[in-house]
Amino acid sequence: MARDRDKEKWFKFYCDFFDDPKIKILDALANGPSYSDTATDADMVFYVYLRLMCMAATELDPEGNVSIFKDQSFNIDDFSYLINRPEYETSQCLELLQQYGLIKIENNCIHIEEWETSQYFAKLEEKRAKDRERKQKQREKEKAERDAASEQSQTEEESPMERIRRIKEGH
Repeated sequence: MARDRDKEKWFKFYCDFFDDPKIKILDALANGPSYSDTATDADMVFYVYLRLMCMAATELDPEGNVSIFKDQSFNIDDFSYLINRPEYETSQCLELLQQYGLIKIENNCIHIEEWETSQYFAKLEEKRAKDRERKQKQREKEKAERDAASEQSQTEEESPMERIRRIKEGH
């Protein structure tokens, strides 16, 4: 089954993600004994963050906004249900992500910080528009060439009477 490229959803995830100082601190805090007795481990924090990025990419929001239901305020219970994780763990993860500046929760949605600078969705759409325009020009040029070749072959074609006369004359 062929994939429809316009419906394909993706986002960039950089290999140096874990080298970011915010991520290193978050990783150390979440896995360290000083965080809390009921600490959510770093894997859970990163899982929640990754799910948020997937949701932002699915919504194709160039600014990195994730809203669960467009007409309702953000609800941790609903979000926990969507990612299939306990509400208390999800809540802790969101608090940590917000505390370290990776997300911001406001206006009934979650905003992934620096999303627009790392994803380039606006540039991607601009590139797609240029590609469509270039392809359209190419198709127009090819059609003009075919039309010109067809027109030339029609003018060079001999009529049936001319062909009969040529055959009779032995040429």
